[in-house]
Amino acid sequence: MTEIKKTHESNPGGENHNNNNGIENRAKLEGKQTTQTTAQLNSSVEEDKPYDPYSWADEPVKPKVLEPEIEEVEQVEEVEQVEQVEQEETPAQEEVFYFTEADLPKYPPARALSEGALLSALAAVLGLLAYYVPVVGIIATFIWPIPLSLLILRQGLGWGLLGTVITAAVLTLFTGPLNGLLLIINMAGVGIWYGYSYRKGVKPIKALAVGSVIAAISAAILVMLSNYVMGLPLMGIADQLEKLIKEAVAMYQNSGLLNNLPAGISVDDFTESLITTMKALVPGAFVIAAMAIAFISYFLTCAVFGRLGYRRHELPRFREWHLSWVFLWGLIIAFAGLLGGRFWGYEWMKLLGMNVLYIYSPILILCGISLLAWFWSRWAGSPIRLIIVFAFILLFQYSLYALLIMGLTDTVFDIRKQITAVEAQLKKNNKGGRR
Repeated sequence: MTEIKKTHESNPGGENHNNNNGIENRAKLEGKQTTQTTAQLNSSVEEDKPYDPYSWADEPVKPKVLEPEIEEVEQVEEVEQVEQVEQEETPAQEEVFYFTEADLPKYPPARALSEGALLSALAAVLGLLAYYVPVVGIIATFIWPIPLSLLILRQGLGWGLLGTVITAAVLTLFTGPLNGLLLIINMAGVGIWYGYSYRKGVKPIKALAVGSVIAAISAAILVMLSNYVMGLPLMGIADQLEKLIKEAVAMYQNSGLLNNLPAGISVDDFTESLITTMKALVPGAFVIAAMAIAFISYFLTCAVFGRLGYRRHELPRFREWHLSWVFLWGLIIAFAGLLGGRFWGYEWMKLLGMNVLYIYSPILILCGISLLAWFWSRWAGSPIRLIIVFAFILLFQYSLYALLIMGLTDTVFDIRKQITAVEAQLKKNNKGGRR
């Protein structure tokens, strides 16, 4: 005990000195460890560079910018919400458009062959009904080109032409070669054109116009073959027409309606002149009937295609129908043929001019009615409507001539376009004057 006390007494503060040295050594060791840890962390930040707000690196790594992506997502969501609101506000409309040939499905050859055989047989059956059955034949006349049009729409023009040949062979087998040829000429051209135009996406008004022209040409060929080549009297229509005219004239004479004939013209002369004129216009009547059938057949074809799921553009409104001035060349040729036939004495030229004028008459009257409907829609609630009604009632016998003149004038000058341009110019001038 004495030795220990002596030792403590001889070394005063020694214990404190050793303690201080230990603390300093520990601090140095901790400093080295801290320096090593910091260096390791700096090297790992330089390699991976993750975002850490508590990183000990001298220059902290900037976080990855994700804000633009978030903004784009928000913008897309806003656009979708706006579109949904617009769709809810706007009324639902029927979507109609022209489709192209590339939009149609492609079928394997076996299916094309089976569809071609089925549709060709259906066209042949409808043609036989149109030839043999009087009442049902009237309906079949309007619809029997539809199978050929559908075949061309689904399988192409080549299969449609092949189906036409098969239909012609079947009709020839059951009705004879001459009648089969006449039936095919009558409506096969219209069916082929409607299917081809529908497949190629031709505008409806153009498809209808060209179809009517094809029907008129087919009817003209039919008349020439039946009357001049085959020696057929147009299926006895001329004789039946003469009989009907004589009966009608006799009825009018008994009722006293023919007592006011011009001086020097007897009832017999009037009857003979009427019969001659009507016989001369029989070819034109055939052409007009064929064009009317093609016109109705187009709407039936579109209705069938719509039921099968094929979409289309609708025709423009009736009040917007307008005949192009190009069709006036036919009218000019008709007048030239009529005048030339009378001047040089060529009867065939005179008959051709008369029939072409006769064919143009209902077309121009239809254009006149369309123009009148356009004016009628613009004069809603106006007293001018009453004036038009009373004028047509009082001058009913001249109403067709008035409509024909209106249609001819609109074809030449395009009255709708002229009036619309004048109104637009007046509105522009009024706005300029207000400023």
